[in-house]
Amino acid sequence: MTEHVGFADRFRAAVAATGARPRLPGELLGQWAQFVEFCEEGYDDNLDEYNNDLTVRDLIERVLNGPALAGIPELGWMWAEVTEADERFRALLGSEPLPFEVPRPWWRARLPRYAGAEMVADARRRYGVRVELSDE
Repeated sequence: MTEHVGFADRFRAAVAATGARPRLPGELLGQWAQFVEFCEEGYDDNLDEYNNDLTVRDLIERVLNGPALAGIPELGWMWAEVTEADERFRALLGSEPLPFEVPRPWWRARLPRYAGAEMVADARRRYGVRVELSDE
């Protein structure tokens, strides 16, 4: 007899298989959407924290494109949610690419156009990229 494993359980297992703390789909989607909101408000932390916060999008990509969830119908709604947040995030990104020798995923290839003072200074110092100071 084959035991039916629900999408949430399979998703948690797929996340755990990456070495990350197991999380439900809604948790990862919520973290990504919240990060996008922070950027819409003018990301108000430093570049290291920004890069750390982006790991949630890296994890979403690995899990949704990984073999553990291939062909599962529930992926459709999840991709729709990710795509909505992705579109909002893309709209925030500046046009100046970061100077990486190795190609990066689109969400890591550019910085937001606007951010807080610490991120503005970090972007200039570390990458030579101009990020405008946020009004918020």
